[in-house]
Amino acid sequence: MTSTVIQAAQQKLGKMARSSRIIAYLRAPDTLFLSGTQEMLKHNTHLGMPSRSYVRDTMQPLINHWDGPIDLNIYDKSTMKDGDSFVDFMSKYLPDVDLDRLPRGESSLNVSLSAEAMAILHDTITGRMVWRHGPKTLRSELRRADKRIESKTRPRLRPGVSETILNWKAPDLFWLRDDQGIVFPRIDYAAIDPNEVDGSILHFGRIEDICEVNAERKTALLARVIRRASLPPTIRRWLAKH
Repeated sequence: MTSTVIQAAQQKLGKMARSSRIIAYLRAPDTLFLSGTQEMLKHNTHLGMPSRSYVRDTMQPLINHWDGPIDLNIYDKSTMKDGDSFVDFMSKYLPDVDLDRLPRGESSLNVSLSAEAMAILHDTITGRMVWRHGPKTLRSELRRADKRIESKTRPRLRPGVSETILNWKAPDLFWLRDDQGIVFPRIDYAAIDPNEVDGSILHFGRIEDICEVNAERKTALLARVIRRASLPPTIRRWLAKH
């Protein structure tokens, strides 16, 4: 982001408001890696290599050229008010607003997939499994089946995966700590080694490479999804309501 782009943005905002403030909530790199993987799978998007210094490269130009205040906050349940980003934001920046009077809809983006569902989506996106019923049908039927079949495996990074992600993201982590005073809880900064990176994790071939997956549940989940997807649309819609 160049200074010219930033200045142009400020000029546009200046026509709409007397003042402006940039507010960012930042996740720790390993939790961001996992949640980002989930979101890309939900939207049928291919996974790319995470940048080592995305936060620094994005925020440094703003810090250098933005005229107004810039607030960087940690997105972590242990640091946010009531463990909720919305409540935390409102309490810090709009404390006079009565939260009880604000309706809050439940977003489907915040619904967590099981590790098994993630593995199935990844298999189809990467071509490991052929799916002939369209990505929309896959996502909708998979979400329903994931709720029905018991013993859902909550996505968690395998031992060693977090360490590699943190080592890879060392430039961002050290810049945030040393320049901005942002220290994420649960991270042992003394253990971070920027030169110790397992490339097979950054270029993982299957979800099973980074998360524990119950193979039996994955098979059962896929079988149910295939059965439902093979039915006529009218029957599938009827079954979705019952």
